[in-house]
Amino acid sequence: MLSKYRSWIVLLFDVIIIVISYYTALWLRLDLSFGNQAYFQVITSIVPLIVVVNLVVLKLFKVDKTLWKQHSVPEALQTAGAMFTGYLVVGISTIFILDITLPRSVHVISFLIGLLAVEFTRFLYRIMRYYDTMTSKNNPENKRTLIVGAGDAGALLLKEIMNNPSYQNNVIGFLDDATDKVSKRIGGFPILGTISQ
Repeated sequence: MLSKYRSWIVLLFDVIIIVISYYTALWLRLDLSFGNQAYFQVITSIVPLIVVVNLVVLKLFKVDKTLWKQHSVPEALQTAGAMFTGYLVVGISTIFILDITLPRSVHVISFLIGLLAVEFTRFLYRIMRYYDTMTSKNNPENKRTLIVGAGDAGALLLKEIMNNPSYQNNVIGFLDDATDKVSKRIGGFPILGTISQ
């Protein structure tokens, strides 16, 4: 049931983080003080603008279509580009169109906070997935497996084994012809020795 609405759940989750980032940025800008309530009321007044702009921009950049378990540099740059665009549109709208009084640094600080928070959620999800996978792969009934070849093909095979629960393999390490690779690690797994050994 939730998978049907996954796209919108992801978008709303990101937008909530973005809205919170504005309040947090203002709080930091005011030296960790809630004393100037007028500024906080200003942010509250532009929340609808923040929500609408970012929903549209994130949807246009297809941020909701990325798989969190595969979130890497290209997806991170895509997310950063979308968020920069959203914050820029909101900033230009409030400063030059709506003529709203708000410290301009708030827009910059909120962007940094929002980007870090959104990327952190993806990274945290990947960590949780990794440990969940490692736990399932450490089942004693799984086949102890050595991957022959510690190059790109070996790394790709490791990724496939780790991401696919249908493989009942417990990877213990790699073997490779290159002696200079021995004792190094790929994906957290050691290169144990050469194939000839």
